[in-house]
Amino acid sequence: KNIVKQVRLEDMTFSPNLTQALNNLSVHATMAQILDEIEFIGDAIRGIHIELQNDRLAMADSARDKLFQARRIQDSKLRETALLAVIGAATDAKRALMRNFAQNLLYIRQHSNESDFKQIFKKSDTATKATDALQALVAITSAVQTECEGYAILGEYEPCKICLEEFKSFIVDNGLEKRDTLLLINESASVKKIDIVNQFCDVSKRITSFDTSSQIEMQVHELLTANDIEENGGESDE
Repeated sequence: KNIVKQVRLEDMTFSPNLTQALNNLSVHATMAQILDEIEFIGDAIRGIHIELQNDRLAMADSARDKLFQARRIQDSKLRETALLAVIGAATDAKRALMRNFAQNLLYIRQHSNESDFKQIFKKSDTATKATDALQALVAITSAVQTECEGYAILGEYEPCKICLEEFKSFIVDNGLEKRDTLLLINESASVKKIDIVNQFCDVSKRITSFDTSSQIEMQVHELLTANDIEENGGESDE
């Protein structure tokens, strides 16, 4: 009832060229899979980076909005409580942006002196960090304005001086009183923002030349509202 057939087994060997071709094909397939996974991870990291940057910028925007709202509160005690909360939020946003800016500026400086060949592979990262740095300068200035205006509304001008001294230290420590530093950041960005460079130069000159030992009551408005920085243009906000 069964059919049995004997089959001769033969040893088969591949030619060396064919064996190498199969090995190469296997390696290429593996590398392609790895590259796809790396690209996927890179896209995920870039997405996280954008979210983190937006969160930092939103903190400064939020503090500014809260200041406008707090100024409309009629009850003096509630207004004072709200303003103190606004000032705290602005300080948190400012410090987060300052730390991020310093890291980005360090990266830009380190890679600006590299050879053109190396810069080709890192141009995208440098451009992203430069764009983030320019956005941070706008948001930091806004946060400092919020801090000082909040204290000014409360009639507390000594804390205003401290805020301005901290801002001055940030400018000097990062070399932002020098136009060349701002131009380096701008030239590294994918989209040039020379208007931000010009306006921040004006801000840095006024802040670094401000005498903190003088009376600030008559100068706080001029320091904080003249030539306000607007990332997308538009009128100054008083």
